[in-house]
Amino acid sequence: MARLGGLLVKAKRLGHAVLTVTGADGYPVSAPAIIGAIEGESAILDVNENLLEMDNRERVACLLAHRHDARVSEVSQVALLGKVTLESGGLRFHAARGQGFDAPRSAFVNNLFLGLVTRLRGRAELGRMGQALPDIEGAVRDANRQRER
Repeated sequence: MARLGGLLVKAKRLGHAVLTVTGADGYPVSAPAIIGAIEGESAILDVNENLLEMDNRERVACLLAHRHDARVSEVSQVALLGKVTLESGGLRFHAARGQGFDAPRSAFVNNLFLGLVTRLRGRAELGRMGQALPDIEGAVRDANRQRER
């Protein structure tokens, strides 16, 4: 599980982080967070506890950190799921699982990669549901033939 600690370190380096927890009414509440001291797979967060209406209960949480350049062509992101508890030093986020990615710097490569991933995930999901992948190119071709007539 050292991987989760590494993802917390990467999230701290990215700078812009948002913490989302389940509120007292059960709905998600989000607030900007600053990642502080990291200890193993947990970190102290500097966040407005009043905004999140935290009490001493452990809450399910998501910590999302990201960074991008001005053109949004270079993107880095870390998403961590876990729980938060209220401590004297602030909120402590305990990571349970997570993932991170760095998008390629080339917009062409980035779009190609995202298109490929989307297609593969779509095929897998449709396969789980027992459906075939729709022939979108064929449907466009048929529609163009209909217009030509």
